[in-house]
Parts: sequence; C-alpha cells; structure tokens
Amino acid sequence: MRLTLSLLLLSSLSCTKTPPPAAPAPPPPACGLLEDGSRAFKILHLNDIYRIEGLADGRGGLARVRTLRTELERDCPGGVMITHAGDALFPSLLSRVFQGEQMIDVLNSLDGNPDAFDTLMFFTPGNHEFDKAKLKDSPMLQARIDESQFLWLDTNIAWADGDEGPLIGGDRLASNAVVEIGGVKVGLFGLTIDAKVPAYASMIDTDYESVARTQVASLRDDGAEIVIGLTHLDASDDRQIIERLGADGPDMILGGHDHSLQTSVVGTRPVLKGDADAVRVRVIEARIGPDGQLDLRYDDGDIALGPEAPAEDPLVQTRIETWLERFEETFCADDGPGCLDQVYTTAGVDLHAEETTIRRFETNLGGWIADRMVETFAEHGAQAAVINSGALRLNQDISAGTPITRQILEEIFAYPTKMSLIEISGETLQAVLDRSVEDWTAQGHWLQVSGVAFRHDTKAGAALQGSVLENDSWRPIDPQATYRVVTVDYLLDPNMGDQDGYTMLSFDAVVDNPINGTDLKPLVGEAWKALPEGQGFAPSQPGRVCNAKHPSGQACVLDGATP
Repeated sequence: MRLTLSLLLLSSLSCTKTPPPAAPAPPPPACGLLEDGSRAFKILHLNDIYRIEGLADGRGGLARVRTLRTELERDCPGGVMITHAGDALFPSLLSRVFQGEQMIDVLNSLDGNPDAFDTLMFFTPGNHEFDKAKLKDSPMLQARIDESQFLWLDTNIAWADGDEGPLIGGDRLASNAVVEIGGVKVGLFGLTIDAKVPAYASMIDTDYESVARTQVASLRDDGAEIVIGLTHLDASDDRQIIERLGADGPDMILGGHDHSLQTSVVGTRPVLKGDADAVRVRVIEARIGPDGQLDLRYDDGDIALGPEAPAEDPLVQTRIETWLERFEETFCADDGPGCLDQVYTTAGVDLHAEETTIRRFETNLGGWIADRMVETFAEHGAQAAVINSGALRLNQDISAGTPITRQILEEIFAYPTKMSLIEISGETLQAVLDRSVEDWTAQGHWLQVSGVAFRHDTKAGAALQGSVLENDSWRPIDPQATYRVVTVDYLLDPNMGDQDGYTMLSFDAVVDNPINGTDLKPLVGEAWKALPEGQGFAPSQPGRVCNAKHPSGQACVLDGATP
C-alpha cells in the first residue's frame, strides 16, 4: 500500500509541474514579402579578390565568403545575391600556373554547388582580367568565361571579331540582366575601366555616363524596380556617374578597382566598395516599401572576414587546399618540394605591406625596396628612385620574427619588374610626385620613393617642398635641372597599360646603360640572402614622405630627422 501511495504521490507531483516555456518564435524573415508589405532582398558584394585562400594571417578567403553567404541565407529564404566587381583572374601566385582557373572553380562553389549555374551571382570584369592581353590569349579568357557558373556583365566592352565572329562570347556574357529576388525585380549592368584594352577587344567605352544612362533606361523599361551599376572604375568616376545622372542613373553603384573599403553617398544613392582579398566585404539590404519607395540599408564597414570568424566553409576550404597542393607540386617541380618555404632571412621588425597602408603612405618595406633600386644604378648616376605601390602586391604586413621566404618574395612581385634609368627635368619630377598624391584612395599609383622627399598635404592633394638628396643634404627640386631617376618599365610603357597615369614619363627619357632591364625581384632576394646570419631584416621608416597622418607618427627628414 505504501508503495502504491508513493507512486500516486509522485505521479501527482509530476502532473502539477510547470511546463517548460515554449521555444521563442523564429524571427520573421528579413527578405521576401515582409509583414508591413515591403519586399526585400540582400546582396553580398565583393571586389578585387586575388587569393582563393585569403591572407596568411587568416583574414579574407573565399571559404569565409561562402560561410557568410550561408549565414545571410538563413534570414533570406529567397536567396542572397552575390556581386563581384572585378579583378579575379590575375595577378596571383596561383594564376602563374593555372591562368585563373582556380579562381573560377572556387567562385563557382559560393552557392554550395560548383556544378550548378548560380542565377544570383554577377561579375563585371576588371582590368586584371586582361593581364593576358594578346590575341593568342583570347582562348584562355574564353575558357574562364565558359567555366563560370555565373553571369559576366560586359556592358561597355566591344569584343574584336575573328574569322567566325566575336573572339569572346557565349551565354555566360550579357550586357545587362534582370533577375527577381525577394519579390523585387533587380536590373544590373557593368562598367569596366580602360586601364588595359586587350587585343581581342575592339573598344572599352569610357563614356561611362552615357552607357549608364542608356542601360538604366533599358532596364527600367524591362521592369527593373531597382538598378545596380556593378563597376570596376576609379572612385571619382563612380561618384561622377551618380552626381551627374541623378534619377536617370543607377540606384546604387557596387564598385571595385579601389582596394579599400569606401562609402560615398550622393543624396540617397550610395557608391560602396570593399577591401581587396575579401578582408572586409559589403552587405546591403534593399527594400521596396508598399508605396514603391526604395530603402537601402548597408553595413558601416564592420563585415570583416577572419581571422577567426566566420569559420571557413569546409567544402570550399577543401577545394582551396586541393588547388594549393596542385600549385606547389607544379611550381616546385624543378626546385624540389617545399621550394616556396626557402628562408632568406627573418623579419627583425614589423614590415608594412598591407595595401591600405602601402598604397597611401611611405612604408619601411617600400622605402627599402626603392633604396635597392638607387643602389643598383648608383654607378650610372642614379640620384633617386620611384616605384608604384601597385607593383608591390603582398597586401599584408609581416610581423617581426616571421621567416622571409621565397613565397613572400614571389607574392610581392606578381609581375616582372624591370627597371630603367631615366633623365628628367625637375619640373617633370615634381609632376611625378604630384601624381603620386592625386586621388589619395589607396590606388596603386601611390609611389614608394628613394632619394626624394616631400610633404604630403592631404587636404590640398599636393606634394609640397619637393626635394632631392644631394651630398647628404635635401635640396629643393630645381625645375630647370635634370635628375637621374630609376623607375620600373610599367611607368614608362603605355603598351603595358595606363602607366598608372604617369604619362609624363616614357622610354624617350631612358639613359643608355648596360643594366637597363634588370629585374628587381631577384635583386631583392639576393639582398635578403646577403644579410648577416642572425641580424634579420629590419628596415627603418625612411621619413621621406612627410605626412602627419602616417600611422607610425614618423619623423620627417625635411625637418632634419635622420633618414
């Protein structure tokens, strides 16, 4: 009886227990048809991604991009649009072997299915898609386009004709597109800069405003409720399109070419760009209200990928690692396994090469490289050297204590970097310095210098007090004098691209001598190897480009500081 009563008591107690609280209702979706009658969708915007694997410190990388897209899709059951504003195929260490095939393969995986066409991904080619610019290279580019499981927007590019029609074509190319996402009809067109016009293109139309006006009108006629310009242009060109076209222009521009995160707004129409190599990307939420009004909401720049979160998508990461293994096996076939791990020396200080620094400020690594240029041509009268920071493409700092390996050398010099000695007037030298500080937005035309100094007035956009080092003293540049300056052939040769705007320079100024054409990369490697064992590589901050905003708070040689 006691047992029966105990069981009844326990049963009674259990029946009177308070039930656990109900699980909270899932949040309403952030996309599609919303409770207030709005329709919404999200965009994940990328630009200027050269490494499938990201940086050595764990930031960026397409495996993290895939994870972010997956997270965004949880709130957006209708899908998340991916936009990529160009520069993907070149330059990179892996592209020297695979010609961009590795990049297309991994981009194809951003929807989780590398074999299925991604109807929500759009790509505008950048100037580096045309690094292989000869007629014989057209089959390579065509192969990359055909391999793409997404749409390329070639709006302002006219392809040259071959014997059987355009040399570049196919169903992966379109001048514009209209896609429905989240119940909203979205129109897109692309604009590509003419920094390099390949032989297999007859023209890249640089009347960007006219092209944009025509495309916007056409897309709105096709029912687009929001029009996006996906551009690979200078930031100034992007903003000019928005300012001048107003309501006849796109509702927003998602851009590339500039390698630093930027936000510029004209009225309600933004121009948004992310960091190179997906270090920081942009996420945009677009809503069409019940009244038909467009509301754009976007992050303030804090969508950073890595080094810890978000985690790398395992399937995409496995694909990336397979490509890396294939690359090392091929690249090191002649030199033996692990050739990229060859150690030259060790960083004795932090070396500054991250793009938003080296493309806006003088750095210890950039200044040291420029010094090697002067040193190489010293016996031929070299007084100074200038090299565009876009030629130094490591895009990451190197912490003190890090082994300086062959891979670091190869990644700094993604292209052949041949040097020539030129003789120019002081007036031209000043024009070169002025160009360096023009459009101070982490563009590749910023110069690392040796033997010259100036004050960078960031407000006026001017290079003031330009000086040349003569007999250990800094003397003002004499406009009438002539100076011997070492530079890289890219800044002299219009056939290699747009010279980064240094059109005041040319091969006509070259001083004949037997070492013109010497490549800078092996010289840097030899200089590292020649450092005494145990000393390490510890270049100081030169202080030749004087800027009060420099992150290191550098001293200035023009104030008497020792360089």
